[in-house]
Amino acid sequence: MTNGEWYKRTFDALASSDYISLEAEDIMMNRRRKNKVAAAALIFAAVIGLSGVTYAAHKYYGLFDFSKDSTAKIPKEATEMIDTAVVPEKVEETDGNIMDCTVREALCDSETIMVAFEVSAKEAEKYLFIPEDAVPSDNMSDWSDNKGITASEYAEEKGLQIVNIGGGITNFAELGIAESSLIFKSAGDDVMDVYVRCGKTNDAKSLEVECQATARFADDGYEGAEDQAEIVQTDGKDYEDSLNSKNVKEDSGSENDEKELMEGIMRKYITFTLQDMSTVDTKAYSVAGYSSAKGTGEDTITVNSAEVLDTELGTYIDINFTSSQEEDVPDDLTFRILDKNGSQIDFIGGSGIEVNSDGTMFERFIFNKMEVGDSFVIEVYNYEDNVVCGSFEMAAGE
Repeated sequence: MTNGEWYKRTFDALASSDYISLEAEDIMMNRRRKNKVAAAALIFAAVIGLSGVTYAAHKYYGLFDFSKDSTAKIPKEATEMIDTAVVPEKVEETDGNIMDCTVREALCDSETIMVAFEVSAKEAEKYLFIPEDAVPSDNMSDWSDNKGITASEYAEEKGLQIVNIGGGITNFAELGIAESSLIFKSAGDDVMDVYVRCGKTNDAKSLEVECQATARFADDGYEGAEDQAEIVQTDGKDYEDSLNSKNVKEDSGSENDEKELMEGIMRKYITFTLQDMSTVDTKAYSVAGYSSAKGTGEDTITVNSAEVLDTELGTYIDINFTSSQEEDVPDDLTFRILDKNGSQIDFIGGSGIEVNSDGTMFERFIFNKMEVGDSFVIEVYNYEDNVVCGSFEMAAGE
């Protein structure tokens, strides 16, 4: 398993925020992303089930509703920062669009953005909305309170046409978004509420956010997708061959295929301003002690320092380190964070590894809001051999 594969597995529903992933690549990779859901903690699962009743049309699922069913929680001190009256500044849509989109709630701190938007059909009682990475043979319980029936069975019973609903934040470059996650909740046959959560590097207090909703008829471009499982390599990217051979050949990553798939997607864009009302408390930590462990081998990682950022929304731990492999990290090594009592602290996401200009490296781990205290431990962990290769005791500086 490569280091990159480990991060994909670990961060669950995390999906690339590259623009093409919101459109053509979302279609071609739908089954691979679906397989990631069972692997780990965060994506952030792409689809989750409902435990409550379906709300009436005037009621929607907000950020706090999604948070209750997610590993990423919204603490009480952050609920007052949720914008529940988002005012669109610009709205655009493609011709022939069958859907409306409303941004219901939004929230951000210096490091994270959360948005809840609702997609509804312009013409009622014609469509069955399902998540963007779902297929007609999936059980409705994955995203709604309808249990024991597949989307195709439900649609046939009610005479509805199945439509895949997706979207996300599109101006990721301006906001410094590298990864994002989606959760879907059905608020009705033709109403889908979507939750977007992503990290960001833009620390401006006032942010222009462009939110995109997408819709695509389920029989447009991937009929029989649930019967496909082969992943093919095309142009340096892994695309899952989840498209029917009569529509897409093995060169499914070609420009012509991507163009054809993108033309079949209806889109609506809503631009709004999001205010960061959070405060940031930053504390620096240095290495106070180190202990080596069995299994270190020739490949080593040395922690140099750490920084803890606390906001009303969450806790972020930045680890600065060096690797014996220079500008790379051994495939089987990663970090674990322990509290002062030696208990592992579960993280809900991460930035992935970045290389600094001086050759040192950096990685951020995201946690639900917590009290770190004046000390904690960073373990270098070999997950293949299940051994700790090094333990760094971190202490807060003066």
